Amino acid sequence: MLSSVAVVVGDGVSPFELGLLCEVWGIDRRDDGVPLLDFAVCAPRPGRVVGAFGYDLVVDNDLSRAADVDLVCVAPVK
Repeated sequence: MLSSVAVVVGDGVSPFELGLLCEVWGIDRRDDGVPLLDFAVCAPRPGRVVGAFGYDLVVDNDLSRAADVDLVCVAPVK
């Protein structure tokens, strides 16, 4: 059973696609009978990730956080 998900981001990450991945996997829906997933956003290097449209992210997790999850998603870059 799926219990953990990591989304990998890099410079140029698209906000819409990243938002979709966060909405699908990162929201607590236990009130609807859906199990809570261990969810993380990861980058090759922790710290600042330059977004596609004039915003930046600060990502705390490096790729080692994604090593043991059940599903790894990659947010597209523009």
